[in-house]
Amino acid sequence: MTRWFRLALAGPCLAALVGCSFDTATYTLDRYGLTKGVNVTLRCRDTYEVYDRPEAASLIVITNVLNETLAACVDNGPPLAERQREVARIFLDEKTNRPLCTIVGETPLTAVHREFSYRCPADPAAQSPRPSRN
Repeated sequence: MTRWFRLALAGPCLAALVGCSFDTATYTLDRYGLTKGVNVTLRCRDTYEVYDRPEAASLIVITNVLNETLAACVDNGPPLAERQREVARIFLDEKTNRPLCTIVGETPLTAVHREFSYRCPADPAAQSPRPSRN
């Protein structure tokens, strides 16, 4: 595919995703509105935003719609859901220093929003930490 053809495809895809996500935007703002987003970079180029609510033991991973649309035309990497799971794990392990927490559930909210619930041990010394990805 040519670059211009991919860009031409990105416009309608972006418009469709934005139109479908009004309820998700409202939910996200209600639930995560006061939390600060953290950028997590995956494989040196893909950046995702993560919003965490430790008191609710949940976080949401948000993918950049334009990057995802263009990547779908070019990249043959892992599926988005798998990458979002990896981002959630990296966030808990490296960005918040909670490697003992376990992801126990996930809910796809839209094509680019995925919410994860997690559980952390009451006693951090109860388990050995996970090895880092380095």
